Amino acid sequence: MTRRELKVLFLSTWPPKPCGIATFSHDLSRAMLSANPQFDYRVVAINDPGDDFRYPPVVRQQLERESLASLRDVAAYVNASGADIVSLQHEFGLWGGFDGEFILPFLDRLRVPVVATLHAVPLAESTFNRANRLRLIAEIARRARHLVVFLPDARDYLVDGLGIDPDKISVIPHGAPAFDRSRRGEARERLDVSDRLVLTTFGLLSRFKGIEDALRALPLLVDKCPELLYLVLGRPHPYEPADYYPGLQHLVTTLGLDENVRFVDRFLDDDELADALIATDIYLTPYLDLAQVSSGTLTFALSAGCCCVSTPFVYARQVLAEGRGLLVPPADPAALAQALGPLLADTELRDRYRQAAGEYGAALRWPEIGRRYLDALEAQALPPSPLPSA
Repeated sequence: MTRRELKVLFLSTWPPKPCGIATFSHDLSRAMLSANPQFDYRVVAINDPGDDFRYPPVVRQQLERESLASLRDVAAYVNASGADIVSLQHEFGLWGGFDGEFILPFLDRLRVPVVATLHAVPLAESTFNRANRLRLIAEIARRARHLVVFLPDARDYLVDGLGIDPDKISVIPHGAPAFDRSRRGEARERLDVSDRLVLTTFGLLSRFKGIEDALRALPLLVDKCPELLYLVLGRPHPYEPADYYPGLQHLVTTLGLDENVRFVDRFLDDDELADALIATDIYLTPYLDLAQVSSGTLTFALSAGCCCVSTPFVYARQVLAEGRGLLVPPADPAALAQALGPLLADTELRDRYRQAAGEYGAALRWPEIGRRYLDALEAQALPPSPLPSA
């Protein structure tokens, strides 16, 4: 297939900002460039108040999400940029105003077609401020040329629940890099975990990630499995109170787990994260928000072929179905320990889950996801500019 020249403007958080959507967008841009050498892109980076990052040259503008003046200026830049299409990332906390309300007047000013990737779709009735968030998604759908969601369930809800035209929605899974498990021995040596059974959770840490529940499950396991080590990798979410992370550390000491828990309080680079996932025996997502329809960390764990244990949030229920992982109730350390015990004791059982996860994860890797995004963006882009007459 011959691809056209395509000029894409990404509207997203962007590295070095420690943010899962920033990582997603950066990885997506590289995958699309690999799939189409004629692909060209620029970035408008979305900033929180107080952000002061040294962005790479591809970031041409910065949007201060709580500033309406910044939104107006960036909209004018986008319209004058010469972009064929905008790839916009949406999550309710990503844009300014209550629930990200400022995105609507911003979209009203754009004259370049927009493909919006929805990282959050409030399927569950328990979702915070659900009625307003559904209203916002319906309004975004009216203004965007096309929507991308990660799960068929999300597409079905947008069609059946909000009445959005099904032809206006694509389902493209969350992407992930490939991981070389043949390097597992080396990775475990580098991390000094060669003689440990390793549980891992990574990403921005918050009260909604259920880390406390995982920690409280460990005393029920370490007597029979003293070599158990839980890696908690990542810095606290900037919206968490200052005492959140010290509180986790204090809980570890209170539970007598100082030899069984290792914190790494920073955003890991690609090589460090690859080592951690390859070295992992069981990956944990004990999240409390059961309405979550995407998880980059769980997607990465599947691509790395990890045995996964998770609470049954929406995304986990789909990707861990059919024997690809175990689901446990949220906020229940005893149930989590009960699920982990047999896995820790039985290498063959872990391997069965690991193999099923890896086979599914292979379809989530970036080259294929990049090609699918290119198809979606090319279909919605402005037509190519005609060549000047001789």
